Amino acid sequence: MRKTHVLIVDDHQGVLQQIENLLVQETDFELCKAVTLDKAKSHVLLCKPEILLIDPYVNGNLCIDSLAALQELLPSMIIIVLAAVVDAATELALSRIGIKFILEKKIAPEQLLDTLRLVEKIHAE
Repeated sequence: MRKTHVLIVDDHQGVLQQIENLLVQETDFELCKAVTLDKAKSHVLLCKPEILLIDPYVNGNLCIDSLAALQELLPSMIIIVLAAVVDAATELALSRIGIKFILEKKIAPEQLLDTLRLVEKIHAE
């Protein structure tokens, strides 16, 4: 069975650990992690993920330019934004650069897995 490569980028170590604990129990995901947006670029090139699960905020500021740059590095990669709070302005800014999947960090583990599998189906088509 082919595994889906998922790169997680989040500067909150607890969030990284929770997602890692969830995904290592699943047989269909291969995981890479980066703690900062700065390191995300090298990890995208190294891991070549099908899915990028990312918190695009640094010091409370949405880093749209960084997301767009990551998207340019690997256009086939699907980006899922994982944020503490999602408001209409954030959704609009993200949709303008083509991001369609936005999740809140408080998402239930089963819903996160379902979303990752749905996105992988879309990626495979």
